[in-house]
Amino acid sequence: MSQTTPMPATPTTKILAIGTFPPGTDMQLVQRILPTEVRETAQLYLEGKIDQWYSLQDRTWGGVHPERDGRQSSA
Repeated sequence: MSQTTPMPATPTTKILAIGTFPPGTDMQLVQRILPTEVRETAQLYLEGKIDQWYSLQDRTWGGVHPERDGRQSSA
């Protein structure tokens, strides 16, 4: 029997987060929460914790790329 050396751990350096609203979502609830979400996301972007931030024209939500290189706290 041969022994195999385990693969070294690969650090996560980027995460793509995409949000959508499924059918049946209470859009009134979304409208109450969304302003806070946008402010908090903008603050994370300004602090350098989010690398990229975009929205899709034909969708009600977009995505973010939070930095995860060990120097930043989790977003």
